[in-house]
Amino acid sequence: MYKTFTALLILSFCLASCRQKEQQNEEANWPHELYWYFLRGTYQEVYYLPLKLAKADEDTSLALTYQTPFDTSTYKISIKHPERASLLSPSYTDSLFYFVSKHAVPVVGGKDFMVYQFSTADGMIDGGTEHYWNERFGFFFIRGTTWSSYRVLQFDDEEKNKEVWELVKTLHPRIEQNLKLAGVQQGSEHIRQAQHTVVDWNWRD
Repeated sequence: MYKTFTALLILSFCLASCRQKEQQNEEANWPHELYWYFLRGTYQEVYYLPLKLAKADEDTSLALTYQTPFDTSTYKISIKHPERASLLSPSYTDSLFYFVSKHAVPVVGGKDFMVYQFSTADGMIDGGTEHYWNERFGFFFIRGTTWSSYRVLQFDDEEKNKEVWELVKTLHPRIEQNLKLAGVQQGSEHIRQAQHTVVDWNWRD
C-alpha cells in the first residue's frame, strides 16, 4: 500500500513537472512580440491572435495598422485633435468611428494613464465597439457594446501586460465575470494558458 502511494505520488510529481516544462518551452518558443488576447465571452472561449503592428507618422497624425490572421485595421489618431481620428477596417468606415472622451485612469503603483476612448456605436443593434488608446500602448482594448467580445493587447513584456490588464479591468470591470466563465486563471490573464487556442497565420490552409 505504501509503495503504491509512493509510486502515485512520484507519478503525479513527474506529470506536473512535465506540464510545467511544456509550458516553459512553449513560452520560450512563442515567436510573436505582439498578440491580441481575444475573449469571446458569449462562447466562453479564448484565442491568441498573433499581431503585426505598423506605425507611420503623417502630417498631423499617427497611422497605426494592426494585422491579424483574420483582418487588418488602420487607425489614424492625433493627440491634439482626437476628434479627427479615423478607422479603416473590414467592418467599419470613417463615418462610424468617433471620439468619445479622454480621462486619466489610475492603476496599482500610483500611475495614471491618459486613455482616449473611441466608438463605433451609432445605434446599431449589435455591431457597436469601443476602442481605447493610450500613448504608451496604442490601441490596447477593444470591446463589443452588446456582445461580450474583447480584444486585449499583449506584449512580450510581462510588466506591460500587467499594466494593460489593470487598465482594462478598471475601464470595464464586467470583464472579470467573462474571464471567470471562460475558465481563465484569475491574476494570470497576461500569461498564455495551454487550454486556449493559438491562431496560426496559416489557419486557412
